[in-house]
Amino acid sequence: MEATFFHCLARELGPLVSGKRVEKIFGPAPGVFVLVLGARAFKRHLVLATGRGEGLLFLSDYKPANPPEPGATIMWLRKRLAGRRLLDPVWDRGSRRMAWSLTAGDGRFLVLDLEAGPQLVDELGPGFGAEPVWPELARVLEDPEVWRAHPHVSPPLRATLAALDPVRAAGLLRALERGSCGAPRVYLRDGEPVRGLAWALPEVLACGEEERVFETFLEAASFWGEAVVFPRTGAERRAGSGGAEDLTRARAKRVRRTLRKLEAERERLAVQAELEGAGRALQAALYGLDANARLHRAAGLGPDGAPVAVELDASLTVVENMARFFRLAARARRGLAALEARAAGLREELDGLADGTRTPPPRQERPGRSAGPRVRARTGPAVHRFRSDDGFLLLRGKNSAANHRMLGESASPFDYWFHAEDGPGAHLILKRDHPGQEVPRRTLEQAAVLAALKSWQDGSAKGRVMCALVKDVRKIKGAPQGAVHVDRVLHSLRVDMDPALEERLRVE
Repeated sequence: MEATFFHCLARELGPLVSGKRVEKIFGPAPGVFVLVLGARAFKRHLVLATGRGEGLLFLSDYKPANPPEPGATIMWLRKRLAGRRLLDPVWDRGSRRMAWSLTAGDGRFLVLDLEAGPQLVDELGPGFGAEPVWPELARVLEDPEVWRAHPHVSPPLRATLAALDPVRAAGLLRALERGSCGAPRVYLRDGEPVRGLAWALPEVLACGEEERVFETFLEAASFWGEAVVFPRTGAERRAGSGGAEDLTRARAKRVRRTLRKLEAERERLAVQAELEGAGRALQAALYGLDANARLHRAAGLGPDGAPVAVELDASLTVVENMARFFRLAARARRGLAALEARAAGLREELDGLADGTRTPPPRQERPGRSAGPRVRARTGPAVHRFRSDDGFLLLRGKNSAANHRMLGESASPFDYWFHAEDGPGAHLILKRDHPGQEVPRRTLEQAAVLAALKSWQDGSAKGRVMCALVKDVRKIKGAPQGAVHVDRVLHSLRVDMDPALEERLRVE
């Protein structure tokens, strides 16, 4: 999450959850932490996903799927946080950390760190939350490493400033220095969010990415975070998922994500490899320089013999700077060669996954782990599995017991639930990767047909089926298995009955 986007999000998030009580804490996936805040009138899930440069923080109406047993870190946090209230918020823009003071207990502050995760501390440390110092535009444009001294001047911000004309670049920098927040934007590639920004990305940097503009940073962060984090939390690990086709899709998604990261690393190494030119310029002009001088800038000679300005590290001598340029450029060339070989292998694997000639590698079990005699295998509900023409997994209960269990074991709150109207029938769950994922009309209608075919309407020419979010479907205590109450219906679909659809979409 980019530093300015984080700052603008924190400005909205802090006051909103101030005063709310921490009800519980979950750890749905490695590096992902979920704080359940507030009671029924205001119940939100504050989600923190950690990662170097990739951390996310957002509020969600939905709780991600969780493992059966909490880890040691989650249990430690539960004992110290459950029941306490978040009080005054403060955030640190450069380090992308947000903190709230807490009611009495172990630790005075809860710190959410996008890299290190949640922490309980007694003191925030000097300078936490202080207004950052902004360098001049010239310094930002000249120094690719400016973010090290000024982490709030992130690489995406520097790239944007470099792509704008000087007047617009200076205006954007001044606006950010004043604390202004533009319209929140999330950029998508191949339908998946890849970055969120507080300014419009110049077209030269967008590279064909789709831009979505939101009313608030809270909305933008939720859209971005749910799309990225929810698929990581194992929402399909329960009964009815995990077939070979699911593993192939998951592996292909991981391969594409790795290729995008490799492309970003290739661009960085390519810039570093160009340092050889600076080294040769210094080498050509070395006869006219004091080799042991420590300078910020020196006049070198370009390939055509014309003088060029070379930026130097003043902590090193001219000769040491020259050697450093050659060393970094050589290291970058070696890295580029290894990176290209790695990328070529991944592209070959991706092509094989697409045409069916490659299969995902088998999962590696941890050595020395045994379920033991007291752990029984748990089977999921008895379901028929289908795959829509748009690639969505559909689960239909085989009997009333399966219908009853599906809601709790096979479905996430943001999945879609289908059932025939005005009479008995099977429950059908349409799986989604995250709450913001859009489902095409064709898939909705195919799901409705499959639900109608296993209902009292079987044999009719037309079927009418209701569709609701799983979170709005409640089991009725004391009622027969499969009986539910629907709080809110999203769609009522009238579809043509097509018995052949079952065989065509069935997944073995």
